Amino acid sequence: MIPSYLGFADRSNKSAAAADLRAAVPSVEAWHLDHGTYAGMTVAALKASYDQALDASIVSLGALSGTTYCVMAKSPHDSTKRAAKAGPSAPITIGATCP
Repeated sequence: MIPSYLGFADRSNKSAAAADLRAAVPSVEAWHLDHGTYAGMTVAALKASYDQALDASIVSLGALSGTTYCVMAKSPHDSTKRAAKAGPSAPITIGATCP
């Protein structure tokens, strides 16, 4: 019973991280539309301007440039469970982190 529960909890935490990441991406893209760049973007600025529900303890940014970004989300229940998206056309990668 316990191994089954642990597997369920692991999948659930990974799913939570991916869901939080998918929720953050529209704000990231809105920033780019408004500013013409990803540079200078912060989670605080995204939260203030585009999505007040963004949680800086879960969502983080890395590797920002004019045309690319990396946004990462971690599970609120297990910070080792992460998902990342490195750029506008990149897929969401479970277990990845931003550089």
